[in-house]
Amino acid sequence: ADTFDDLYALIQDHVNDIKEDRARLHKDEDEIEFTEDVEFEDY
Repeated sequence: ADTFDDLYALIQDHVNDIKEDRARLHKDEDEIEFTEDVEFEDY
């Protein structure tokens, strides 16, 4: 990654991979009733 553009492209690839992984996880969790809106501050 010599230039900022190269670095940015690399980061975008990473972000897309992560989004795909998360989408796959959420598909698996449909049966588990998992939500991201859990408030942890109460504990």
